[in-house]
Amino acid sequence: MSYKRKLDNGTSSKDGKKEKRWHVDINSSLLNATNKTLQQEAWKTRTSCREGDVELDCKPFPHCVINQFLQPEDFVSSLEKELLQLNFHTKSNDLYKFAQSDDLKNRTEPCITELRSVLFGQFRSWLSDLLDVELEPTVDISCAKYEHTDVLLCHDDELEGRRVAFILYLVPPWELSDGGTLDLFCTDEQGQPCSIVKSLVPSRNKLVFFEVSPVSFHQVSEILSSEKFRMSVSGWFHGPSLPRPPKYVEAPAPLKKYISSDDKILHKWISQEYMDENTQVQIQTTFQESSEICLKNFLQKERIQEVRDALQSAEIQWVTKGPANKSHSDACHRTGHTHTHRDHSIVGDNRPRDATQAPPAAQMSVDTSAAILSTLRDLKEDSRRIKEDNLQLRRDMQLVYQAITARPSASLQGIQSCCASPFTSAIVTSATASTTDGTSSSSAICLGCRADGASEESESAAGPDFPCLLPTCTHS
Repeated sequence: MSYKRKLDNGTSSKDGKKEKRWHVDINSSLLNATNKTLQQEAWKTRTSCREGDVELDCKPFPHCVINQFLQPEDFVSSLEKELLQLNFHTKSNDLYKFAQSDDLKNRTEPCITELRSVLFGQFRSWLSDLLDVELEPTVDISCAKYEHTDVLLCHDDELEGRRVAFILYLVPPWELSDGGTLDLFCTDEQGQPCSIVKSLVPSRNKLVFFEVSPVSFHQVSEILSSEKFRMSVSGWFHGPSLPRPPKYVEAPAPLKKYISSDDKILHKWISQEYMDENTQVQIQTTFQESSEICLKNFLQKERIQEVRDALQSAEIQWVTKGPANKSHSDACHRTGHTHTHRDHSIVGDNRPRDATQAPPAAQMSVDTSAAILSTLRDLKEDSRRIKEDNLQLRRDMQLVYQAITARPSASLQGIQSCCASPFTSAIVTSATASTTDGTSSSSAICLGCRADGASEESESAAGPDFPCLLPTCTHS
């Protein structure tokens, strides 16, 4: 294998230190004319081809693995050091969990700059010839770092303008048992991901790229090693998008019969602190403000063990449901009933069950689990409805106050027309009623309600207090 040698001379940085200037080349297998012809033919005919360090395969969708992508090797080490100095931002939701740098397109470090030059220039030209597609000169590029338990679940990467996705691995010696594999999925007749048919294990200085298409479903499996991390540079080359078939629409799930909550059952399962009304009010308030809630020690301790025993029973069978990219779960079946579901992104316990384990003395019944879920649904719906009502009422009170103070003689109909809350009629009728001594109608609203309904600028001009006619007043 040949490559251009690194130059020893360099340029001086701002602090007076001489920086190395790199001349970097891509793997020579990519530059060989004979290899290039074979690779182009394989891509065009959707077959496989392996020449030198380059392996091209079109199953389950077109992709390519290039070992020892960049030369010289000591450039890769220097690049890794520069990348580790970057700021990484944690990204976490129901699809992924990992750390990512900002876009590398404006970084000025010598190795990062040289990497961009190689990707945007020499490699983009080779890739355009392979695909027989003109790729745009700019590339999305960033650095990602996956540590213990980090993961990226199944997705297809498809977004308007993305034509080729690439990943350059910068990892220590890596084994399959470390996790972090790039898993490729096959698809069914509806174009939905079925199962993993190929897993690519990361290795240092390996570049993987694949064509972004409606069937390019892939994932990064969970990092199992707690002693090392998986770092990579990844992004997309842009060009004309491949045609996308009509989106597959699943049949709507049948509605299930609503089951009302049973307080007697809940008191046996839910920690008593959460059954307290004051605690429930605090939970509602927190949920309204942040749109999320974390309830620690939700189930009573003795019940938690019952649930664990039930889920680990030899009588339990887990049946996978849903495509890998959405609604993917294991359904728990026992004696013909579905007890619960577990999400692959949350539960990863695939340990074999002990066939000799006796079934637990007490099992969580379908009615019990349904009652718990029903209560949680009620709490969520109540929180949403209260939040919406409070916001609308506050907006209307502001409008009423502003309308009255700006136009004391405004008609009732005119003021009502700018409000939408169901409380509007009662509020406006009371607020616009003139007092017997002929004072402005706004004086029929107490200071507290006027302060609640007014903007910060108008609170200081609220005036003297009077008995409040607002039916929603809490200050009297």
